[in-house]
Amino acid sequence: MVRVLIELPGAETAAAGVGVTLEDCRRVSRALSDVLDADELIIPGQYRLEVSSPGVERPLVKAIDFERYAGREVQVSTKAPVDGRKTFSGILGGLRGDQVLLRDSKGEDVALPLDGVAKAHLVFRF
Repeated sequence: MVRVLIELPGAETAAAGVGVTLEDCRRVSRALSDVLDADELIIPGQYRLEVSSPGVERPLVKAIDFERYAGREVQVSTKAPVDGRKTFSGILGGLRGDQVLLRDSKGEDVALPLDGVAKAHLVFRF
């Protein structure tokens, strides 16, 4: 199984909520299949290729993710308690140095150490 997640480049697409389309996935799948099929050294034998988007509640993993999705609603879990709790949700304010900035539902600003983030993802509301 070869799984590939694709995203559109640029902060403006993230801010506008523009996402990957089915046609984007098809195009990448075809191009990648051609390369994998042509060179047996990359993946010998049979394989199953899956190309998709990380989804509307995509995980935030790298520092650039926290910058790219500033202004969006997120949920963050920390490895150790910060101010007595480990789960935070609110509007992502980006990064300041090595701190993830967040404005919670009470309107309070929270700074969480980036290296202390266990899990973070966008929140999608219907």
